[in-house]
Amino acid sequence: MSEVPFIITVDTEGDNLWAKPREITTHNAAYLPRFQSLCERFRFKPVYLTNYEMALSDAFVEFARDVIARDAGEVGMHLHAWNSPPLDPLTDDDFRYQPYLIEYPAPTMKEKIRILTRLLEDRFGQPMVSHRAGRWAFDGRYAAMLLDAGYRVDCSVTPGVDWRTSPGAPGGRGGSDYRDFPFNPYFFNPADIALATTGALLEVPMTVLPGALYRKARWPYRIPLLRRAANKVSLSLSWLCPTRSCKSPISSQCWR
Repeated sequence: MSEVPFIITVDTEGDNLWAKPREITTHNAAYLPRFQSLCERFRFKPVYLTNYEMALSDAFVEFARDVIARDAGEVGMHLHAWNSPPLDPLTDDDFRYQPYLIEYPAPTMKEKIRILTRLLEDRFGQPMVSHRAGRWAFDGRYAAMLLDAGYRVDCSVTPGVDWRTSPGAPGGRGGSDYRDFPFNPYFFNPADIALATTGALLEVPMTVLPGALYRKARWPYRIPLLRRAANKVSLSLSWLCPTRSCKSPISSQCWR
């Protein structure tokens, strides 16, 4: 029987980040060795998708460099636009609104990607090839910039989920709409990130499984008055994640 790849990805970011702290700490780095030991016990190689403040954490860097040296895991990039330099304000309070990277002007997007990529490569001594967007926000411009920066794998897509109701910058369009995206890994071209082609970037979506009713008819889940009834019949989407809350804007069940 052939083995099925099982990839554990970790959004490696500051403490209690979604409480919108003004000063971000990284005490959580001290608990990662315990998690790493558990992964190694079951022969998993986690991918630590690392953002700016964790790249500056000496404790995390020491830990992750050892993981890399032993080929027991990987480090990739995870970009939170509001606190990753250059800090060119998009709103009157970026720490409050936590705007999406795709809401910034293209030159700022590119520079934020460049700076964080260079920082990670300097801190960990190897090229960055894997990536996950902050707050799951991704588009073709972002994909093209990642390719230019040398990335080969993205895992920002959450198939079936529409993040447009999750606001970023006031007056913006919200997050990305992944309702019609593939549920399985696929290569794509930045010209259409939802279309499986022979492109150079591999998309490994978050493991989100559609329910039986959702597979047959999605429209009841898109109407607020019908959504609750539809979820009683069959949950729309089930996420493979360790907690019940994956910050999804729709009703869903997380594996635990």
